[in-house]
Amino acid sequence: MNMEKQNEQLRCIIYARKSSESEDRQVQSLDDQKKIMQEICEREDAKVIDIIEEAKSARFPEKRARFKEMIKRLNKGEIDCVACWKLDRLARNPIDGGMISWLLQRGVIKKIITSDRVYHPHDNIMMMSFEFVMANQYVNDLSTGVKRGQKSKLEKGVWPGIAPIGYRNNIKKHTIVMDPARAPIIRKIFEHMLTGAYTPPQILDKVNNDWGFRSLRRKRTGGRKMSMSTIYKTLHNPFYMGCIRYGDRIYPGTHKPIVTKTEFERVQQILGGNTEILKHKKEFYFNGLIKCEVCGHRVTAEHKINRFGSEYVYYHCSHRHRRGNCVQPSVEEKTLVDQVDNLLRQVHLPESYLKWALEELERQGELKENDTETIAKSIAECIGENKKKLERLMDMKLNGMINDDEYWEKKNNIIQENKELQSKLVRKTKDNDKWVELTRDTFKFVTYARAWLKNGGREERKKILLGLCSNPSLKDKELLVLQERHIEIVKVKMNLLRGLNGVFEPFKITYTKRKTTPEDVVYSTMQELRESNPRRRFWRPKFYL
Repeated sequence: MNMEKQNEQLRCIIYARKSSESEDRQVQSLDDQKKIMQEICEREDAKVIDIIEEAKSARFPEKRARFKEMIKRLNKGEIDCVACWKLDRLARNPIDGGMISWLLQRGVIKKIITSDRVYHPHDNIMMMSFEFVMANQYVNDLSTGVKRGQKSKLEKGVWPGIAPIGYRNNIKKHTIVMDPARAPIIRKIFEHMLTGAYTPPQILDKVNNDWGFRSLRRKRTGGRKMSMSTIYKTLHNPFYMGCIRYGDRIYPGTHKPIVTKTEFERVQQILGGNTEILKHKKEFYFNGLIKCEVCGHRVTAEHKINRFGSEYVYYHCSHRHRRGNCVQPSVEEKTLVDQVDNLLRQVHLPESYLKWALEELERQGELKENDTETIAKSIAECIGENKKKLERLMDMKLNGMINDDEYWEKKNNIIQENKELQSKLVRKTKDNDKWVELTRDTFKFVTYARAWLKNGGREERKKILLGLCSNPSLKDKELLVLQERHIEIVKVKMNLLRGLNGVFEPFKITYTKRKTTPEDVVYSTMQELRESNPRRRFWRPKFYL
């Protein structure tokens, strides 16, 4: 009876595994493993009753569902032989390796067939144990190498994984580059958040429906809309300001940032401090934008209906002061709108002067461009002279007139001078463009803002308040504002314009008898806006148009 049982054909199962990890990318594919092992099983007189395929790493136990299924079938006696390409296909960790060894010792597994040898229960267990230990050590060394490589990349300022939305992986150069299709959308997300007029859910709706965002297509993923969790991760990710967050550490990155550090920090303040913006289901005009001047907390809005059915919206402090409730009175929304309108009236530019102002601005921009071209020619001449100096310097070195230290010192000085000249030209060009853009948008804003306030909706009114001032607060039912520098300039000039009243008055400082005209006032406004520094601002008037 025992002899008959020994001569029975073994019931074999082929286990083919291919990991997604790099060390397994060079081994035989699943199809090759199955084909070769079927041929070997025929030679070993083992009947293949099933084939199991798995594409998972064996580094950690309890992670492979098909492997666990095979172990259960072995314990039930459904199969008694296992075939695999190598022993490391079965296990790369000591727990799974010990389980296979124990099943073989007990005779539950009567034979393990691999491509290069066969293991029996009566064999010396040391050889099998040694191969399992080597497989385990291999993945440990690989993990250490990967971590070392990741650390080296991070210290060099390079992201060691798949690039976030708005960037792409340059596989050839192993760098992160800007995604031209999605980086502008990420920039818009931060810009809209900076206004304070939009919540992340509102921005998400624009991202997917208005801006047509779809994620980058890859082999198995991509082409999808942005999710709510993704937009929050994006707004909190310092990668977009040029830094890399990996674990608990922040590394300076070498990739090009999409937003500045100041803009990113401001968004974090909005998300962290202005939580009232995100909580209210009913939307109000100025909700989440105004602070209480007394206690510093946000002013919130409340919808009321009196006994006659009339509806009112009141704004009041959120009453969350840690030392007690704030006693500031509430104010009706209509009163706040009137106060904003009064502020806009002070800076209002008559539409009759807008066309003239834009034409004059165009002319000034062209003149400035001509000045920039003249400066560019002068700088080009200086750079050409420096190039000749470098050539003469090389001749002096070759002729032994100067030593190496003197040569490198003078050469570095010339190179540094060239860099400064080029950066000066870039700054001149950018400042000119920003001045023209800032002045044009400011004039349009002060001309049409009152009409937008009257006829616009919730978002328009929020934008107008944010474009008019920064950090508005409320005290004793009165709106207190710190107006932007550009608005202050316009306010002073518009007071002068209203003071003319059709009667020409002389300039305060003049060398001719010519009288002040409205065009003079508008022109001087333009000049003061030009002298202001457009690079230091958060506010972008065109964003509110």
